[in-house]
Amino acid sequence: MKDKFGQRINHMNISVTEECNLCCTYCRPEEGIACPSETTMMKMEDFLNVVEASVALGIHSFTIMGGEPLLWEPLKDFIKAMKQIPEVERVTLQSNGLLLCPVLSELVEAGIDGVSLHMDTTQSQQYKRLTRGKISSAEAIKPVWQAVAANIPTTIICVMQEETKNEVMILAGLAKHYPLDVKFAEVRPIRWCHEAVPYSKEEALKRMKISYPDLESVGEDELSDGTEFYKSAELKGRIGIMNDGKNVLHVSNTGKLSRGFGEVDYCDLMPLLRGNGTKAEIKAAMRTFILN
Repeated sequence: MKDKFGQRINHMNISVTEECNLCCTYCRPEEGIACPSETTMMKMEDFLNVVEASVALGIHSFTIMGGEPLLWEPLKDFIKAMKQIPEVERVTLQSNGLLLCPVLSELVEAGIDGVSLHMDTTQSQQYKRLTRGKISSAEAIKPVWQAVAANIPTTIICVMQEETKNEVMILAGLAKHYPLDVKFAEVRPIRWCHEAVPYSKEEALKRMKISYPDLESVGEDELSDGTEFYKSAELKGRIGIMNDGKNVLHVSNTGKLSRGFGEVDYCDLMPLLRGNGTKAEIKAAMRTFILN
């Protein structure tokens, strides 16, 4: 699927819930957020209808996210059902990882193709402050090691901030010693005003190239989620820099389809999903939104 500018749209993020077991300072206000009522939330069947319409448009790579997707009860069944759709080539999970260890083997059995786990700092007190929780960074990184040991494609996602800029090189160093990817994302504007001070990807790359002089871009994966990857002879894994996500679709758990990160324009698919709209109608609505 291409938009009117010829840009290829090849990945979709699916937010199955807004519930989360953390309350990160750059993600949510301290008082939390109001989750949608059950009657306005997408069901597994609704999400599957969107996935089927997406593959008909040429989108074959999907990331299940939240909130915290491991809090969503139908998750394993959803992954299994997605993987049974022939045109679906990759399904990954994006999570804070705190609930992953007990269910990782079940997710693998369901067909998950990889996990992306958030880790912004290796410093325990800083991790607790940023997440407004009581879990230490040592506990939070355990699912990373479990996934790597199980030979599951594993990615660490770090949201870069000025106060954690020294952690960028520490986290990037994990790709030197382990066969995993480390992706860096800039703090993005969201629907409420947070106090996080961004740390730019340009500055992060500049520092990384001091440690890895041969660090070179290898472009995006064919089924990319909007990440440009870099490799070095010294790295077992890869360094990724997430872009603005304009070639990524996002569907919320209330049926709103948007492009990129933090975008305000959207297409409301819920009237079609709940109004017995046909798959052709859902596909047409999505196609019109992407093209326009």
